[in-house]
Amino acid sequence: MNPPASANLPETIVGTVALLAVVGCVVVWTKIAMRGARRLPVLPYQPRRRVPWRTFDVILLAATYILVPALVMRTAYWWFEFPRGALSETIKTAPLNAEHPLSRVLLEGHNIWTVLLCVASAVIVAPITEELLFRLVLQGWLESLERRMRRRIPAMRQFLPGVMPVITVAVLFAAMHMRKSEPREELPIVVFGLSVFCVSGLVTVLGAVFWLRCAAGASLADLGIVPSKLAGDLRIGLVAFLAVTAPVYVVMIAVKVLLPEVAVADPIPIFFLAIALGILYYRTHCIIPSLTLHMAFNAVGVFMAIVSAK
Repeated sequence: MNPPASANLPETIVGTVALLAVVGCVVVWTKIAMRGARRLPVLPYQPRRRVPWRTFDVILLAATYILVPALVMRTAYWWFEFPRGALSETIKTAPLNAEHPLSRVLLEGHNIWTVLLCVASAVIVAPITEELLFRLVLQGWLESLERRMRRRIPAMRQFLPGVMPVITVAVLFAAMHMRKSEPREELPIVVFGLSVFCVSGLVTVLGAVFWLRCAAGASLADLGIVPSKLAGDLRIGLVAFLAVTAPVYVVMIAVKVLLPEVAVADPIPIFFLAIALGILYYRTHCIIPSLTLHMAFNAVGVFMAIVSAK
């Protein structure tokens, strides 16, 4: 018998990963259903004290998240004398493209350094930055706000606690991932943008942690890290990853099929992922479970893109 053609290897790998994801999802949801039938909590609620950061801190950190990438970009353009104008002229007449920049770098980069850049950007920098600012800072602050509103407004008590913070942050998180179809930029400028994203993300995280610890007086537990619970939090994140990855990818594929080819479908499946991330944080009040889910989910996307590029 002849060995299978190497051209079929990517499809075989993708199919195997998809099958494992579906099996893992079914197993986890079966166990969830069994716990529900026995009236056991799927994920016990872990209360926490009110976050020490206030409205001013949230606004400051949100502004930092928005402004730091722009400042790093301008500094990098000046430092490296990157020719912005010349490159932008070459793409004005190119057809519109909905492909994610990171996917394009993986498909066309053909370089170990570009692969490492994509892994650092999607699997490390983006999850840490986004979970710190969206789940820990913003959702934590909204939970404190919701508690005060429920005490003062009796009508608020008709809603389940945590619904408002989780959904609000999920909508903002999905909206932040909105992008429009644009002409394909030259690969060097896309790689340059990813590099700037990594640097600005690290700067934002370091600055945010410094501010929360020193100015807001946050403890390690306030930052969502409890060393004694680290192993359990990692396990919760991985179980959640098995539970939500397959459904989110089904939504992603369905949206891409239904929308026009040039439409960007990212925000819709990302909204459902953000709901899962928000629930994880609300139930545990630790950042490790949602961070683990976020990293693992992005790692699967990067892995699939690398396999498809082979």
